Amino acid sequence: STASTTFTLDTATAAPVVALSSDSGSSGSDGITNVGTLAISGTEAGATISYSTDGGTTWTNSFSAVEGDNSVIVRATDVAGNTH
Repeated sequence: STASTTFTLDTATAAPVVALSSDSGSSGSDGITNVGTLAISGTEAGATISYSTDGGTTWTNSFSAVEGDNSVIVRATDVAGNTH
């Protein structure tokens, strides 16, 4: 007797592209804004987005900007569990 199976091997995910949702400073690319939300694109359908504001030690599923300088790492995890 024989058996067969079909499957999809998924070992990589696309890196997220991160930008300010609105760069309202004197230049459209100066990184100064009065709107503290991010626009995330370039991820696979169904990917989960995580954010870290402490260099990657702690990850959360949301990001809230604070007054002043902000530094955030964005991570995408696809449905197969691959992270980038």
